[in-house]
Amino acid sequence: MRISTRVSDLLVLSIVAFNAMVGSARTIVADEGWALAAGDLFGVSAVVWIALGLAAFRLRQAAAKGQVPAWQALLVSILCLVPSAQVAWLAGTIYFLARLVQDRGNTAVPHAGLLIALALCARTPVTWMLTTLFAEPLLQFDAVLAGWLASQTTLIAGIEGNVVVHESGHRLFVMTGCSSWNNLSLALLFWFAMTRGLMADGTRPPLWYPTMVGASVVLINVARLSIMARSPEAYHWLHDGDGAEIVLLLTAFTVGALTFFSLRGGRHAHPVA
Repeated sequence: MRISTRVSDLLVLSIVAFNAMVGSARTIVADEGWALAAGDLFGVSAVVWIALGLAAFRLRQAAAKGQVPAWQALLVSILCLVPSAQVAWLAGTIYFLARLVQDRGNTAVPHAGLLIALALCARTPVTWMLTTLFAEPLLQFDAVLAGWLASQTTLIAGIEGNVVVHESGHRLFVMTGCSSWNNLSLALLFWFAMTRGLMADGTRPPLWYPTMVGASVVLINVARLSIMARSPEAYHWLHDGDGAEIVLLLTAFTVGALTFFSLRGGRHAHPVA
């Protein structure tokens, strides 16, 4: 049995997203109720919702001429019975990667909807894999940069692995949740989804745009860590207090501005090879 590619792609995207998000949504609804949970986007990053919407929008625009075996969507549905967001996103990654390979034989330009869906699904398993296999060097990278930056304005006794030690004895442990990678992956997903979703197929902005997005996110996070390394008060202000919201807004504004200029520069976009 075969079904149209558009139906299959949208069905798989819906099944994967639902199963990946339902766990966090159920938890936050139980803790805060439906109204507050909705205001908090059910515990899911706004970037993920935006990428999901743009992927569905572009997949919905695709021509419904092609067909694929129905067992592909069925297999993803079976895998999503496993109560794990990681498994759901991984199943979606495999499906949309296979669809891109299939689609490559029919068109020279990869379809934007498939690209966004693949980026959305792959972000979580790729982030998990990198932070699991390379946690030590990634955390040490942040710690070294943060320690060096902090040493320009305060006395840093040393850097021990992923720990920045202030002369006063205050220690900043750079953990996975505070590393640059999580914010970096979300920022690049936002940039990619917006540019692929809103620009015409076959074009892309210069690669220095995502490079600037990534560098800006890392710089902001390292600056945050360097200030947190100064004292317990600075740590709590930036980790749990108003400072955390300021950093979040600054990061969102920076990424949004660079993405906006990427879209504005679409008339100078390069053809996709």
